[in-house]
Amino acid sequence: MVESPVASGKSFVRYAKFREDPLLEPLGTPSGKIEIYSKNIEKIGYDDCGPHPMWCEPTERLGGPTTKYKLHVVASDPKSRLHSQLCGTKLRETYTVNGAEPCLINAKDVAERGIKDGDVNVLSMDVPTSKLGQGDCGHSVVGDVEKYTGPAVSVSVFTAPEGAE
Repeated sequence: MVESPVASGKSFVRYAKFREDPLLEPLGTPSGKIEIYSKNIEKIGYDDCGPHPMWCEPTERLGGPTTKYKLHVVASDPKSRLHSQLCGTKLRETYTVNGAEPCLINAKDVAERGIKDGDVNVLSMDVPTSKLGQGDCGHSVVGDVEKYTGPAVSVSVFTAPEGAE
């Protein structure tokens, strides 16, 4: 077991060697320094992911002038894995509900909408955060929920993008 220097009360300085001597202790980046602007990402030329940190307007905002929704979706980490890591393994069978990710909803909100355990719901857009990141967009979702009575929804996350090997 590796003991964390922070948990043990020891002094901890991130990138201490680099900070002491950046020429002899470079970081693993193309410049050897902390990079806020990436020439490699710039070369890719994605329209939705710039070479530097940038503000991306949320698709929806709770309580904003155009939203009619009462609920804010909180995309917290699952208990059995970190984000989507190990999602495509046998571990998935231990936590899914009817093959879909579970959704925890306040008991009062569930009662108002006639939803029960096992009902299937689609809560967020099926789009990535950017072409580069392919992260979860669920952290910026507002909405409402209702009992879904249609056919089971297929999960597209396990389908490789067109042109992928």
